[in-house]
Amino acid sequence: MKPSPDMKPSPAREPSARREILLAAAAALVVFAASLGLRRQGLDLLEDGQWLLSAWVLERGGHLYREISTRQGPLDAHLLRLFFAVAGTRAASLALLKAVFDGLAAGALLAGTRRLGAGRWAWLAPLGVLALGPFPPRFTLVLVAAVILVVAKRRGGIVLAGLLAGLGALGGVDSLALVLLLVIFAPRPSRSWLFRGAVALPLLVALAAGLAQGTLPAAVDQVVGGWTARLGDQLERVPPTRLVHTLVSAEAAPSPFTLLKTGETLDPILPGAAILHAWSWRLRLLMLAVVGIWAWRRRARWGGPAQALMVMTLAPWMGLLLRGDARFVDTAWLGALVFLPPLLATWGHRPAFGRFALLLLLPVLLWGPALIEDGWLLVHAHRPGLQEWPRSTAGIALSRETIDSLDALFAQLPRNPSQPEEPILVWPASPGLNFLLGAPPAVPQTLLLPERVRHPEALLARLQEAAPRLVLLGLSWDFTGRRIDELAPGCWDHLREHYRVLGNLAQGTVKLRILQRLAGEESAEQLPLPQRLPDVEQTVANGASPALRHDFEVGQSLLVGDRDLEGFAVRWRTKAKDVTVPLRIRIWMQRRQGWDSLAEQYDVDVKIPGDLHRSYIHFPTVAESAHHMVAITFETREDLDFDVRLLWHRHGLTDAPIDFYPEGTALVEMEPVQADLYFMSW
Repeated sequence: MKPSPDMKPSPAREPSARREILLAAAAALVVFAASLGLRRQGLDLLEDGQWLLSAWVLERGGHLYREISTRQGPLDAHLLRLFFAVAGTRAASLALLKAVFDGLAAGALLAGTRRLGAGRWAWLAPLGVLALGPFPPRFTLVLVAAVILVVAKRRGGIVLAGLLAGLGALGGVDSLALVLLLVIFAPRPSRSWLFRGAVALPLLVALAAGLAQGTLPAAVDQVVGGWTARLGDQLERVPPTRLVHTLVSAEAAPSPFTLLKTGETLDPILPGAAILHAWSWRLRLLMLAVVGIWAWRRRARWGGPAQALMVMTLAPWMGLLLRGDARFVDTAWLGALVFLPPLLATWGHRPAFGRFALLLLLPVLLWGPALIEDGWLLVHAHRPGLQEWPRSTAGIALSRETIDSLDALFAQLPRNPSQPEEPILVWPASPGLNFLLGAPPAVPQTLLLPERVRHPEALLARLQEAAPRLVLLGLSWDFTGRRIDELAPGCWDHLREHYRVLGNLAQGTVKLRILQRLAGEESAEQLPLPQRLPDVEQTVANGASPALRHDFEVGQSLLVGDRDLEGFAVRWRTKAKDVTVPLRIRIWMQRRQGWDSLAEQYDVDVKIPGDLHRSYIHFPTVAESAHHMVAITFETREDLDFDVRLLWHRHGLTDAPIDFYPEGTALVEMEPVQADLYFMSW
């Protein structure tokens, strides 16, 4: 018997406000507990490090945008500073903050979806938070504000929603735009003045604080200017094409566990999960659009209150046109999680068996692989190889290899006992090291990324003024001298002229070069090559060149910098042990269209103790080579009874299609090939 259309649920069966609060609180607590176990496993020295260092600068009495540059608004740093006061100044406090906001998002989503009629399907939303989190606090605050606007019946709720939205707007330009849309589409227009006034209050307080501290101009320049620069950088990469490429290749989501911050590789634990993970991510990207369009077409079903939540769904989805990586796609799901459960409940109110099975299969495909990974990590929180780092500024769990690497790095640093908080320059993307060391940043600019270095001359002036005694430079390809020279002209040359290389640490996930400032009477030109920063370096390799032999040349072309060429370094691939290779090295100048001018020729005997050995070859300065294209070629002076090859990077391979050194190319018999040697030049 079908129910009459006029029949309504009896009041006794309508959920009470108290029951709704209890359900939301239960979801929040469960997700908080699970999230805390996950967030304590690992630390991202880039994003997490910037967050930790910003809060630490505030705690020490410093000012954002003056002592440390950041493209984000002040919200994140001030929130973490509060958690420092409660849980201690350590990385574990950041894990606690993330878990709290994961729980807050789960409770708000459960309340919002049930308000829209999701019923039992509402429990999909907390599962989505676990699978896709952590979500930025700024978006979570705006989400909570939107949910309060939907359910609030008193003025106090309207004011609370406005204050939370205003705080969320302080997180950055993206959340500010989201709040402005929320103000426009907020329900209860008769009380809009109350909501808008409450939104404006935190913004006015932040404005007054910026004026009082004299940091407002720098804040506008870094936050607004930085966001605009990033927007331009994304537009230059043809975002729609990039998004399609990301969808097809599942870029940044090829397998489970690849984004673990513990330093572990756990792919063998779940055989076959890599393919499932990638396809699940593709489905999430496609379903974002489906949920947005589906919810928009059915918005009248939920009435005016749904407008506030609709903002959370559609605005982040539009942002995907500018950013198509996996992390941003998952963040955009925070709003879509509001509408997916009620839409499924609507579609399946009288399900046949096939439809019901499909309804259950969809969330399994969306969240299943990620939840399996999270579940495994939680159940195996005490797995072999993972341990809590006892360092006072840590309190988080990392792989033993990562802990050993970081401890080895800190032990090698020649710290000054009389200055325990001596500023250290850490470039280009590991501000977390400053926090872990308890060492302030030597210059405000802690990140060297394409859209972040917009005033290179000012950055050089700050570096010269600060003159830090110790510098840590990243060794991976993104962080080479060539990249720093492109992003901050002059800074790399300044480091080359005034610093010596104390050593390289390439252990586990830590790959850094340690520099120390030269004494006043010392000159970098007098140092041996291993103690000098190179002019150009290309230190990425995925293969080896053809074997060297007599009358067969392999080499590299390169653009020489401001000084004449005087040295070179390469790495070898060979099965031989403790051999001496008679080499003939030729240096060619490009005068017209080809390598028609032999500048120098040297016969040297190079000792190679074994595979992957790096040789430094120092020769007299090649006159008039500065700012010119040159080619350096290698051949043996006699035939050998063993193979010796040069390490190089082949372009176009499926696993590494990037031309890391576009200014030059590897040469085989003086003909260019699609590769670059592993090399450094001075």
